[in-house]
Amino acid sequence: MRSLPLPPGPAGHLLFGSLPTLTADWLGTMRESAQRFGPIVRFRTPWPLKPIVLLTDPAHIEQVLKDPTRFRKGQAQRFGAPILGDGLLLSEGTTWRRQRGMAAPAFQRSKIAASSQDMAACAEEMVARWTDGGERDVLDDATYATIRAVARTLFGTDAGDEPERAARGLAQALDGFDAYFHSWFPIPVPLPTRSGLRIYRAARVFDGVVSRFIAARRRQGGEGRDLLSTLLRAQDEADGSTFSDRELRDMVVTLFGAGFETTATSLGWTFYLLARHPEIADRVRAEVAGVVGDGRVGIEHLARLPFLGKVLKESMRLFPAAWLIPREPLEDYELGGYRIEAGSQVFLCSYLVHRDPALYTAPDRFDPDRWTPELTERLPRLAYFPFGGGQRICIGNSFAMVNLSIVVATVATRVRFEPTAQCPEPPRVTFALRPRGGVRLRIRRLDEQRRQVVTPAAPAASRCPMSS
Repeated sequence: MRSLPLPPGPAGHLLFGSLPTLTADWLGTMRESAQRFGPIVRFRTPWPLKPIVLLTDPAHIEQVLKDPTRFRKGQAQRFGAPILGDGLLLSEGTTWRRQRGMAAPAFQRSKIAASSQDMAACAEEMVARWTDGGERDVLDDATYATIRAVARTLFGTDAGDEPERAARGLAQALDGFDAYFHSWFPIPVPLPTRSGLRIYRAARVFDGVVSRFIAARRRQGGEGRDLLSTLLRAQDEADGSTFSDRELRDMVVTLFGAGFETTATSLGWTFYLLARHPEIADRVRAEVAGVVGDGRVGIEHLARLPFLGKVLKESMRLFPAAWLIPREPLEDYELGGYRIEAGSQVFLCSYLVHRDPALYTAPDRFDPDRWTPELTERLPRLAYFPFGGGQRICIGNSFAMVNLSIVVATVATRVRFEPTAQCPEPPRVTFALRPRGGVRLRIRRLDEQRRQVVTPAAPAASRCPMSS
């Protein structure tokens, strides 16, 4: 192994390596480096940090994700351990397999179907607050609606302002993670840094909210139909054990955080793209109206909305909320003829893979019609992975897709978006690929008679460079 060469990469700063340029522009620096050095790029970092290795070849990414015994979660993910605990996102080995097996029944289609009406109701309530001609940050609105939908799924109730308090705690944690991603020298959370203290405060807020729900469900004997009650009843097939309160807390925090942050971010990007491409929004509107009519969108309609599915798939290709999967090899590892050093931070970047011109024609263009059976057949297995891949693919991917589909379908038949001068590109990166400054759009409400016949919005006054 020692005879293998290290991957190529930029020389970087004498003391700080590539961290100054990476933290200033993660996406731009990584994209330029991949174009210059190839599908495996090594970035030097200052001691005692380990180097960063970027992977953009689907075959290499698949090899890493299919070899979980030789990799663990990356340092960037473990940075969130004080708030996320040892739930599905961060647990490893037998602990993860036990959790995954016990949680899987909670994500069966019948469970998702039971939540679909809550998803639609929350979307309708969001639209009802919008006034014709008003300008809104639709990312904020989508976040609020998604928090309520996830809370109803998890806890069986809106639960007053408790989920919002938990979400505010998560927002504080994301601020801490943001500081980590944009620091020249990331400092571990246990040290009392400003970002670390934010994360600890957020963890206390989460603990208080979730512990109260767990205690209430235990008093009820876990008899409810909500996700928390399902998890309370879950048993390990091997020994019949159930989740402890701490395990439940970690599971709920992971599901709540992942359930609303990535879904809301994906909704924000989709609304933004539909505003910039009114002809595509019109096609979605016509398809939904033809299948659903004036009724409420339900999970039973989604199979008959293929163009909506293509729109969401294309939106998540351009802007995958989970834009980066970090992994860390436990020992030196051979990949593509190079030696990946033990402890290296291996970054599997869906954002760059999804925009690779060798895989996609005109990769920066928003084109839902590209998703033909021929393209799907031609693409390598992990040329598209907005929910990860391998054994650890996101357990909630089906739930997220149903939620996204129902919300976008509900909104499309009720309003038309018009772009404003604000441009949320290029994205701001942290653990999620977040629209820079939110997504401010102008709302045009559609009356009952004109839902299918609308005047396309005028092009934006200033064009954004990455989604034309």
